[in-house]
Amino acid sequence: TMPSYMGDGDKKAHWEKCCPRLESISKFLEGKKFMIGDRLCCADFQMAELVDLVDFISDGEVYKVYPNLKAYKEAVFALPGVKDFTEKSLALKFNNKSAKINN
Repeated sequence: TMPSYMGDGDKKAHWEKCCPRLESISKFLEGKKFMIGDRLCCADFQMAELVDLVDFISDGEVYKVYPNLKAYKEAVFALPGVKDFTEKSLALKFNNKSAKINN
């Protein structure tokens, strides 16, 4: 989430900086539903949130470069409880008032 609070709020610049760093994550997740296979772990929640942030700053371009990240995020966000929360929070702004992105 650091890109949300640091720099000048330029989403495109943040996307260009983080895009190459996602390659190893994308490769690691290939063929897996969650980070350790079919079993959910606490790191999946953090990673899905990160993918959601990158989706936001890239305006969806992340899924053109790393299509498996979309399936990964969707699997985590479809979990009971998580799905309810994300559906209710869609009307909220992406970041809080101290963030430089989306304010």
